[in-house]
Amino acid sequence: MIPQEKYILRNKELVWRMLDNEAFIMSTDGNKIHSLNNLGSFIWQLLDGKNSFKNIIRLLCERFKVTEEVAQTDANDFVEKLLAQGLVQLCDTPLAE
Repeated sequence: MIPQEKYILRNKELVWRMLDNEAFIMSTDGNKIHSLNNLGSFIWQLLDGKNSFKNIIRLLCERFKVTEEVAQTDANDFVEKLLAQGLVQLCDTPLAE
């Protein structure tokens, strides 16, 4: 389970774009492309290293009108998959401006 006080930062070596509310992520060598659904794209945009996992859960509750438990489960599953693929990293402190 991702600790709520952690901050999540996208891998800076990736190239990504939003197209029709969907995020498309490409490795720098162009060998892998990931497309994210609406929920994944919303979370992806928040992974700037400035939002705590707790704040991301709160924003998911507001945007998708779900309970905190549902938001936490969905966000945790998604972020753990991103971590396993090396697309994001966890940080103890927020990224400086």
